[in-house]
Amino acid sequence: MEAFNYLKEIYTGKRALYNHITLFSLLGIMVIFWNNLFAVWGSSLYIDMFAVPPSSTMGLWVALVGAVTIAMYLFGYTYQYINSLFKRDDCSLIEFTFLPFGTFFKVFPMFFLWQNYITLISIVVSLVLLSFGNLILLYIFFGLTLAIMPFVQMVLITFCSRFKYRIKFFFPWLALTYMEKTLADVFILFLQVMLIGLIPAILISGLVVGSFYIEHEVYQYAIELACLCFGIYTLAILKYVFSVGLVRIVKEKLMP
Repeated sequence: MEAFNYLKEIYTGKRALYNHITLFSLLGIMVIFWNNLFAVWGSSLYIDMFAVPPSSTMGLWVALVGAVTIAMYLFGYTYQYINSLFKRDDCSLIEFTFLPFGTFFKVFPMFFLWQNYITLISIVVSLVLLSFGNLILLYIFFGLTLAIMPFVQMVLITFCSRFKYRIKFFFPWLALTYMEKTLADVFILFLQVMLIGLIPAILISGLVVGSFYIEHEVYQYAIELACLCFGIYTLAILKYVFSVGLVRIVKEKLMP
């Protein structure tokens, strides 16, 4: 299974252990920051998981700036990693440097544009379908919208091969063109990644359910927060595996 081979390669390399510890640490810090912020904003609707709500305006801003900064960095790191996949054969994680901050500002305008395409089309079509009172077609449309998201990602991946703006990247039907050429390959890749994700999903879900039976509140919340951190880390790794597969498809099917 190709996706499993990608997963194994992600955990190889001279600095693999350091890179994965760094990735997990950044994700963990970001989760803790957001956890504390949600404890303030969510009030009684929030489930406490070792949250320490900022006690001052300064503390609130430190948590918010920290969470946003790490999110920006990891966004840039993801697309810097994707760019590196066009220049090498292996898919081990790249080193953590300051380059992802620059990558963020290169990619975010294109990301923002395509998210707006999806949002605008979704709103217009939803309003039209709701005016006819046809909920079945509305559900089908949202299903198709989710199905096209990997091909929107392929547009961003193609852009990241050189970080150069070209006129074709601004045409919203480009994702449909990619979909027509690579639908079967992307579907197979998606199924493989989902299969890989089943084992950690079952383990993490089991730990969360098991924590409900722990009477000591401190241990219960500690396990839940740890599961949240490991869950976010697992999603990040699965996203990298999926991205590697999409890059290989782009190189084989969409690039000369």
